[in-house]
Amino acid sequence: MKNEYGNDKVDENMENEDIRSSFHEAAYDGDIDTAQSLVSKGVDVNTKDKGGDTPCHIAAFGGHVEIVKFFVSIGADVNAKDKNGNTPLHLAASEGHFEVVKFLVSEGANVKAKNFDRKIPLDLANKWWKMTVVKCLSQPSSWKEQQHPTRKRLGRSDQKMLRNAVRSLLSDASGAMDVSSIIQSLNDLYQNQQFSAQQVLTMIRSLVKQSDDIFLWDRGKVYIHRTNMNYQAPFLEILEDNVIQALQSNAGNSLALYGIYEKYHDACSSAGIPSAVALHSCLKVRSHPSISFVNSPRVCQPGNERGRDYIVVLEKWATNQQKIFSKEAMFHFVHRMGITKKRFPLLFGCLKSVIRYDNKLFVHLDSLNWTSNRQSDLETVALTYWKECRTRGALFARTDQLLEERASNMPELPSFVEWNSTLVCSLLSRSENIEIYGNTHLCYGFKSEPSFLPWGGVVEQVLRTQYGGGARLREFSDYLRDELRLIRKCLTLTMRVQCPNIHFTKYEISLIAGGHDAS
Repeated sequence: MKNEYGNDKVDENMENEDIRSSFHEAAYDGDIDTAQSLVSKGVDVNTKDKGGDTPCHIAAFGGHVEIVKFFVSIGADVNAKDKNGNTPLHLAASEGHFEVVKFLVSEGANVKAKNFDRKIPLDLANKWWKMTVVKCLSQPSSWKEQQHPTRKRLGRSDQKMLRNAVRSLLSDASGAMDVSSIIQSLNDLYQNQQFSAQQVLTMIRSLVKQSDDIFLWDRGKVYIHRTNMNYQAPFLEILEDNVIQALQSNAGNSLALYGIYEKYHDACSSAGIPSAVALHSCLKVRSHPSISFVNSPRVCQPGNERGRDYIVVLEKWATNQQKIFSKEAMFHFVHRMGITKKRFPLLFGCLKSVIRYDNKLFVHLDSLNWTSNRQSDLETVALTYWKECRTRGALFARTDQLLEERASNMPELPSFVEWNSTLVCSLLSRSENIEIYGNTHLCYGFKSEPSFLPWGGVVEQVLRTQYGGGARLREFSDYLRDELRLIRKCLTLTMRVQCPNIHFTKYEISLIAGGHDAS
């Protein structure tokens, strides 16, 4: 249920599926009027549907060049990627929409961007015989000059000019301004230096992050200068006390200001504060020592800015799953709390009780009823098998072979989950006494044993015994991948650093001197 402050419920304006689907339908139909109406209600132009497509993706795929221009003018990311890694330029090129392709490239779309199949837009145009697009994508620089003769990459002086112009424009305005109005005003002011939406939006975001005078005022890319904010309204002092009390009763978690804003809606409206985002900015200017600020419109207690509260919430969510879950499901949960895709891996790495079950699937240790005794039993079985492998001359043991030969000795698991090689490796990696080789989640060794070889020693021994101390790098990597199943694709930089006695060149690999003995 929703509490007094609305902290147990995701804000409907942020996650309203009906509005988001309507926005994407407008993009599909090329309906600019509907799109403009939804943007005025605060819908983010870069919002994604369940397939990972932004409105710009959908409009580009349909060839609706006018609505694509509208999206870009209000800050659409022309290099955003969908679930397959495709940018709007990929989709427009694959369908042969020349005008859309031409416009996107002129606005800075990356013609060399690769999707998850490692294909650039030119590859897709070639594949589907869109020869007009192929011809143009082969010479993209010429259209940039035709479309924007004076546009070039901003140098330091231009960046400084743009920064001062944005600051001055917002300061002189009578209130808040959206991005499209800012861009239009700047381009009217500097006719010899036309700025793109991406350049202006990047600069504004930089000012919001680094300066103390430009603030986000509402969804839909609306910004304001602090001189135009009524942050000294008397009721805000009482509101701050309510926020502090809510944070103290919230067990250290962050708090969304939507519920607080609804409680003081009339007072906020009278003071010219139109949204919870604007309220967040006003409180940020006031800088109360007992309130810290995270992603708008969330606040937290001092000390929780770096996500400690998110870790607690995420651990609790994972514990309550009582089953296997995907990484995407976990990200969808934390995204509601304002965690970005860029920050999510750092947060995910702090979860010590969540382990990998299979490719992109995870499970919490509590769901496995995993105890220290079971961990000890697993390590005993793994150690016995590893010693047998070393006796037979193998350099390491593999978890898939361990399951085949020792399945009856494995600790018992709940009925909803079965043993697999990835799960075994994930559990073994929790021990400081065990080293996991490579990145395939298959191979392991015991550090405390006299015959243990570290990663560098394993690679040296393979190079010495199989190739006489030197080999072609690609051939050697193929052997490690296909025969030994130590690596997924190739030797990464991290793997190479752990091999001090091996010399790497662009195409070859060879022993320097010394090395480990396999005996």
